Order: sequence, then C-alpha cells, then structure tokens
Amino acid sequence: MFYGIAPAVMAIIAIAAYKLARLTDGTDTRLWVLTVVIGMVTAATGAEIALLFVGAGLAMIVLDAPPAFLRRGHLALWPVRPMLASLG
Repeated sequence: MFYGIAPAVMAIIAIAAYKLARLTDGTDTRLWVLTVVIGMVTAATGAEIALLFVGAGLAMIVLDAPPAFLRRGHLALWPVRPMLASLG
C-alpha cells in the first residue's frame, strides 16, 4: 500500500507546482526558463540551493529594470570605462 501512496503524493505535489508556476510565470518565457532550470538543479541535487533563487531574482531585476549603464548601451565598455576616464 505504501508503494502506491508515495507516487500519488508526488503527482499531487507536481500538479500543484505546475499550477503555481503557470499562475506566476504566465507567458513570460524568461520566467519559465528560470523555473525549469532551478527545478532541474533542485531535482538533480536533491536540495534547494538558495543562491539559485537569489540569482534568479537578481537576473529578473536586471532584465526588467536594468541599471543606468545598461540602459545607455555602454555594457561593452563598462568594466574599462573607469580606467579610460582615469587615463585622461
């Protein structure tokens, strides 16, 4: 009996997780990619890695509200811009 209960409980959890992801992610492909990647890493490691969730949040912040230097289009020169300004 217990061999049949565990898969049923896992299926119920998987359905609930999918419904929650569908509500929160909507049609945003970036959110679905982050959800799938974090889900795969969690399934592979058997542990929730908190830094992945923090990193996903920071990635969405940068994508949705980029810092000023990204909005100006100076991403390619960003690491060297302070050095170039100090040269003169």
